[in-house]
Amino acid sequence: MFDGDEDGPKGTFEIYKAEADSLFKQGEYRKSIESYTTALELLPHDKNCLVCRSKCHLQLGDTISALEDAELSLAEDNTFHKGVYQKAQALYYQGDFEMSLVFYHRGHKLRPELQEFRLGIQKAQEAIDNSVGSPEKVKLTTEGDLTFFAQQDEKKPKKQQYSTYKKTTTQAPKRRQYDPSRPVGSEKTIKQLLGELYGDRQYLEKLLKETDSRSEVGKVINNLVTEGLSYLDTRTDFWRQQKPMYARKHERAQQRNRTDTHTGKLAPNDYIIRELEKIDIAQVEGEYQEALRRSQRCLNTVNSFTAEQVPNKIEVLANLNSCIGNAYLEMGQYDKSLEHHNIDLSMGEDNDMEEAVSRGLDNLGRVHARHGNFEKAVQVWEKKLPMSKSALESTWLYHEIGRCYLEIGQFETAKENGEKSKVAAEEAEDQMWQLQASVLVAQSEVKLGDLSAALTSFDTSLELAKSQGDMSAQSAIKKAMDDVNKKIAKGNTSTSAKKERVKIDEEGEREIQTAVSSQRAEEEKEENETNNAKETSKKVEEVESEKKDEEKPVTPRSKDSDSNKQENLNETTDENNESKTEELENKEESKDEIKDEKDRESKEGET
Repeated sequence: MFDGDEDGPKGTFEIYKAEADSLFKQGEYRKSIESYTTALELLPHDKNCLVCRSKCHLQLGDTISALEDAELSLAEDNTFHKGVYQKAQALYYQGDFEMSLVFYHRGHKLRPELQEFRLGIQKAQEAIDNSVGSPEKVKLTTEGDLTFFAQQDEKKPKKQQYSTYKKTTTQAPKRRQYDPSRPVGSEKTIKQLLGELYGDRQYLEKLLKETDSRSEVGKVINNLVTEGLSYLDTRTDFWRQQKPMYARKHERAQQRNRTDTHTGKLAPNDYIIRELEKIDIAQVEGEYQEALRRSQRCLNTVNSFTAEQVPNKIEVLANLNSCIGNAYLEMGQYDKSLEHHNIDLSMGEDNDMEEAVSRGLDNLGRVHARHGNFEKAVQVWEKKLPMSKSALESTWLYHEIGRCYLEIGQFETAKENGEKSKVAAEEAEDQMWQLQASVLVAQSEVKLGDLSAALTSFDTSLELAKSQGDMSAQSAIKKAMDDVNKKIAKGNTSTSAKKERVKIDEEGEREIQTAVSSQRAEEEKEENETNNAKETSKKVEEVESEKKDEEKPVTPRSKDSDSNKQENLNETTDENNESKTEELENKEESKDEIKDEKDRESKEGET
């Protein structure tokens, strides 16, 4: 791609992305951004790469760039859950808690099984409550003169509406420039808000005063120091909004009153959130033993809490049973996995928790399908279908149900579910699931023997795979299409061969009929010749007998000679008749063998 361009990238997209991922893990966020940027030059608009670069910007405190990359990742697919989560994170760290809460909720609706969205909803809600207070504690009245507020509403410009599924055109607010004369707050408040960073702020302010901004080096230092102080001021405002001082004092008072032997200095809710985060991280990294151990320990601890300490105790216990069931599933212990998912489902049904019921049915279906019990998986997932809250969830359910029907040999039902999955995927505008549904329909049509329709469905799947740049899917689909074409060609060859065999059989029958007719004609001819010979012999005998009467009696020797001649003539005739009869019998046997062979071939053709 960059041959002949000395300044262009020398490696592949995968190499640069892997390098960037490694640098990110090492904490080299600036270098990681450079590698991600180079990778994006090779493959622009790669969603996962944009999300990763957004994370780097967020680690460096550049929330504006982080938000831009997150929005770019959603430009082509606004249901990309990683992009939705990253946008919510960027908005949260910009201090826009309300909008971040909106996107946390949106992500939770798309992927309700992910813990990160539930945690995001909780922390955004807490930040809003800490900033403006909870609604229960604030009582607004309409007493007094309200004309002032009406005038303010008239003067206030209308707030731009945020689009849910389209990229916003509003520019993110620029970082505020540092102004020494601007009062940020009392030094005591700033010190409490910044914590360890307060010492850095004092150092930067002192450096700014002592630096001569007239020299070139001084200008550079001055710009860097000003940028650092602006960042600290922005963080101060953010932390003041997220958790004001009165909220911090109230929280410290609660912490003093809430000490627990099981969780150390952490309050029960904080302990639960921390453990759930660690369980999710262990699951994502494939450490299922660790996830199981933490889930079981947290379950025992939560059981020891009272309902006052944990108001949503039942919901937490159901969630922990779900985590244990998922860990057992990945470890291949299906019976234990079913046990805990059934507990999760039962707790949801007994306490009217729709989310727990939906999650339990989802997980039970996955366990049955993984274990090979496709009939049970279908029964469970069909119960979950009416609870589907989005087209994306429906397309996944229809697809999995169709796969199970395909496995148990009900190909027509599998095709119907595949078509329903495709319709739901088109409604959700998700090309990945459109591809999966099209492949399922094509496979069902192959099993049903409708090869022409299967070829059309595979062709649609191939176009979708090309539009997504999925090379592995393209290769698999092309191989499947080759197999279908071979089956179609083989079917045509079999039909031609069958017609040829019928033609040969008809010609054989005609030959047999001709041979039989010829045989019958020869037999009739021979029979006529034999009858003529007999009549001639009889006349000869009559003539000879007349001569005997007229002439002298014949000597015994001459009589014997004539008798011998007659016997020889009769023997010759009998031998001819026997040979012809044998030949006729052989032809009849040949005819029967040909007919048997014809019947046998016709039966094979039907099979």
